Amino acid sequence: MCILSSLVAFSTLSFGQVGQKPGKGTKIDTIFANHTLPNSRFLRDAHFRFSMLIYDGHTYRSIKLLDEQLSIAGKRINIVQKLYDGISCNTDSVIVNSETLAPIESYSNIPTARDSFKYKGNRISGTITPIEKNKANSVKKTDTSFSQPMFNGLAYAETYQSLTYKMGVPFYLAQYVPGHNVNFERVEYIKNEDVVLNGVSVRAIVVEIKKTSTISIRCWLSAHTQELLKIEGKFPSFSYSLIRL
Repeated sequence: MCILSSLVAFSTLSFGQVGQKPGKGTKIDTIFANHTLPNSRFLRDAHFRFSMLIYDGHTYRSIKLLDEQLSIAGKRINIVQKLYDGISCNTDSVIVNSETLAPIESYSNIPTARDSFKYKGNRISGTITPIEKNKANSVKKTDTSFSQPMFNGLAYAETYQSLTYKMGVPFYLAQYVPGHNVNFERVEYIKNEDVVLNGVSVRAIVVEIKKTSTISIRCWLSAHTQELLKIEGKFPSFSYSLIRL
C-alpha cells in the first residue's frame, strides 16, 4: 500500500486511525458508491502533476512529486498514480466504474510490498505481499464484505471531483483503503476562493474534510470542473500542501 498516493489513505495509515462512522440518529447523509454521480461527467482523459511539501511545524521536511494519469474506456476509468521522492517511486493503479466510481480492481507497487485487490458489489478480496527479505512468505489475504459498496481511497481526486456539493450541507463519504481501513469522512463545502496556480488566478470551491477530531484537510476544487487544484492537510505531527503544477 502506497503511503501517500492516496492522501486519504495516507492520513489513516500514518497514524493508525480511521474516520468515525456516523452515529445513530444523525441527520447527515452518508454517500456510498451505489448510484450514479451526476458530476462524474466532468471526468476526462487527463495527465496531472502535483508537488507536495511536507512540514514539521513551520520547518520544511521534504518534497515529493505526484504524477497522475487518467484514461476512460467505456464505463471503466483507469487511474495510475506515481509518487516520487527522489529515491524511489510508489505506484498505485485503480479501475473504477465511470458513473458510480465503484471500484473494480486496484494494485499497488511500492518498495516494501505488492497489493492486488478485486471488487464485486459489496465484496473485496485480494492480497498484500511483502517483498522485504525477512517477510517474503508472509502474504496477507483479504476477503471481506460491507453493507454497501465503498469508494476507493486511491481514487480520492476523482471521487471529490464527482461529488455534488451544497454550501453548508455536510455529508459523510464512505471509503475503503485497500487492505486496511474503512473511512467515514465528514465533507463540507465551506466557501468560494481564488487560488493562484503558476501565476494564474483560478476560481475554486473550498471543501473541508474531517477525518478525526485532530486530522483534517481542505481541498480547492475548480469551480467549473471540480478538478483538484490544491490540498492542505493538518495532522498532529506534521502538515502538508499539495499543489497542482
